[in-house]
Amino acid sequence: MKLIYQCLIFVLLTQPSRLFAQIPAEDADPSPFINKVGMGLGVVFPIGSGVLRDGAYPFGFNIYINLTHTTTNGQDYELRTGAEILADASGGVYLALPVMVNRIFKLTNFGGSPFGIDGFAGLGYSYQCLFPRTEGITIKNQHTFGLDAGVAFTYALGNRWDLNMRTGIFRSFTRPVELNYSGTSITSADKFNYTTLPITIGVARRIGEK
Repeated sequence: MKLIYQCLIFVLLTQPSRLFAQIPAEDADPSPFINKVGMGLGVVFPIGSGVLRDGAYPFGFNIYINLTHTTTNGQDYELRTGAEILADASGGVYLALPVMVNRIFKLTNFGGSPFGIDGFAGLGYSYQCLFPRTEGITIKNQHTFGLDAGVAFTYALGNRWDLNMRTGIFRSFTRPVELNYSGTSITSADKFNYTTLPITIGVARRIGEK
């Protein structure tokens, strides 16, 4: 036992740097959990028809906020939330409130060029609000899964800011529509088809970098 104590004392006196090399400095600046924040506005082009498959809407607009997290092995993930709003000439209004988690893929590497192309794909939750065209009718809102995929074209403005344009497809796995009128409930024979091609132009800023 005395020999073990002597060995420990020898190590402490001669090689302290190896024992305490893994202890971080108190004034170290750790990388933030969210290292990029962005927002964007754009237009939405729907695919298919509207409620009960007998309506038509030309296009709408969207607004989004993106929060990006980079893992320790360099993979990028984003939390993307916002709203898509569609309206047609006859008065129908459709609103989607998605919360998506996307994986970001680097598709190009132009070296020192400010231009870049990224791909993204992910799943999440979408809350669907459908507003009826006929007074007195209410439509039950839907809670569904959503699918988000596409590409993003970026242009760096220095070390922190960049401009971006995103396009792709947003698909919501909807169910048949439930209509309520004067205490009577009716379920449509067809599902509410909600698939859009959004185009969003926005800005993003990196945070936590010196």
